[in-house]
This record gives sequence, structure tokens and C-alpha cells, in this order.
Amino acid sequence: MPLTLRTAARLLSDHGLLREVIHDDRWMMQVPDDPAADVPFSAITYDTRTVDGGSLLVCKGRFRPEYLDGLDGRGLAAYVADTDYSAATRAPGLIVNDPRKALSLLSAEFYGRPQDELTVIGITGTKGKTT
Repeated sequence: MPLTLRTAARLLSDHGLLREVIHDDRWMMQVPDDPAADVPFSAITYDTRTVDGGSLLVCKGRFRPEYLDGLDGRGLAAYVADTDYSAATRAPGLIVNDPRKALSLLSAEFYGRPQDELTVIGITGTKGKTT
């Protein structure tokens, strides 16, 4: 399933990370009925220099509102943060408890949960495993 604003909010809520959604200068507990909320994100990033049309930006660490300057014009679709940045962007915001955990969950979902396809093999014994 593609990652959209609606599916991202649901995933974060299911893991107890979502505090609120900011959409059109309104704070709410869920994504409103808006066709744009069902458009898949084209990319997920935490680097503002790589934001382009349809990107989901995760604001983590020492993020500053100035980093959002000009991103609306480059097509920022939404942001995830532990702080409200609605004064710096018109993009919808997903306000979370922990942006790093949110980045991990959202990235896995965006890329189709590749961890579900891994095969794990264990080699036991006391000799010869380093060669």
C-alpha cells in the first residue's frame, strides 16, 4: 500500500507516536476528508535540500523553521515533527512524540516493508565462521 498522509497518520497513531495533525491551520486528531490526503508521497527525506514535488519531510534533531523557506514552492507535501512549523509552511504537519522513530516506521512502510522479505540464517559452532 502506498504511503499517503492518511496512511502515515494511521501508522503513527497505531504505534502511539501521533499527537496531532495540522491541516489548513487547524489542529485535529485525524486527517480530514481531503482528496490530497490520499495522494502517495513521491519520496521521504530528512534533508531539506532533497525535497521536491510530493516529498514527506521528517524534521528531526536541531531542525530550524528557516530550513522550510522555499519548500512550499518546491512541492513539499507534508512534514513530520515534534514541533509545530505551520507558521513556516502551508504543508500539512504530523506532530509526533519521537521524529526518529516516526522516520523508521514511515521509511519501512514507504519502501514496502523490506524487512518482511529477509531470510535469516544462523551458523553455529566454535570454529571457522570468520573465514
